[in-house]
Amino acid sequence: MAENMKKLTKTSTKKTLNENLQELTDKLPEIINEDNLKDKIYTIRGQRVMLDYDLAKIYGYTTKAFNQQVARNIERFEGEDFMF
Repeated sequence: MAENMKKLTKTSTKKTLNENLQELTDKLPEIINEDNLKDKIYTIRGQRVMLDYDLAKIYGYTTKAFNQQVARNIERFEGEDFMF
């Protein structure tokens, strides 16, 4: 699952949200469908965001472990597209 996240983060900057969503849903387990994933995308101050809790759940990690991985690989998550 972490490999899917790596691939998505490398290619996501030039794709539309719908393309990213389709790519992500193609790689996820069947229990996470497109509608459920769309429900986890929030708009805050005009930015579309997903909470670390939801991302960790999607990728099969605890929130703590997910945040540790982000901290260890911060160079992959820098920029406007990933965190604020």
